[in-house]
Amino acid sequence: MGICVKDMIIGNGMIARAFEAAGCADNAVIFASGVSNSSESSGNEFERERVLLEDCLKNLHGKTIVYFSSCALVDNNMVSVPYYKHKHDMEEYVKSSYNYIIVRLPQLIGKTHNPHTILNYFKNHIEAGDDVKVQSGAYRYFIDVDDVVVFVCSLLALGKINLLLDFANPVRYSAEAVFLTVAQCLGKDDPEYTVIEGGVAYEIDFKEMNYCLDECGLDFNFGENYFQMKLGHMSNSNETVL
Repeated sequence: MGICVKDMIIGNGMIARAFEAAGCADNAVIFASGVSNSSESSGNEFERERVLLEDCLKNLHGKTIVYFSSCALVDNNMVSVPYYKHKHDMEEYVKSSYNYIIVRLPQLIGKTHNPHTILNYFKNHIEAGDDVKVQSGAYRYFIDVDDVVVFVCSLLALGKINLLLDFANPVRYSAEAVFLTVAQCLGKDDPEYTVIEGGVAYEIDFKEMNYCLDECGLDFNFGENYFQMKLGHMSNSNETVL
């Protein structure tokens, strides 16, 4: 197929569009065409990504492959879930190439109509007036897709290769806090929701990320207010579904 010889950005979703706008991928192939639903269990979808990735790796011609995986893989128990098992397998496959950067991402903040993201799930149910079930033990990390682009482009500019790291705002947010922040951005002061038991929570070691941020001279103003600030900014722009 040779798709990577011509197309430096593979995909048409939120990440791919963000990199297209930035125009910094001349020395790399940005693989942003992965399975986007973490609840996916279809072998056909996983196989589609595997075949496309395989073709890219065969046609890099010295370029660096940038692959996006999931921060949830820091929890070894997650590989029992088909989506995360697939992501783990794709990471191992990418690491067989000569030049790669694997960036594990958390929940993304950015323009997307994908109904499977936690932000759009909450948004759609809040707007419908549904009683949303929020798990008491669920915590999530977040990152703005534009910050992903800046970070990756900086890594490429420094010539970084053969790197696997997590990239996220280091603050974990409870599902309830996320839900209420989304509701606030939608102007819903008293949304319907019920807290139930359950949920997944994992902790990330950010030493590698912090080292790379220092090398790149980057400061994304990470902290407790990062999520609300980014979501609030986007909800007041024309570039979001919130």
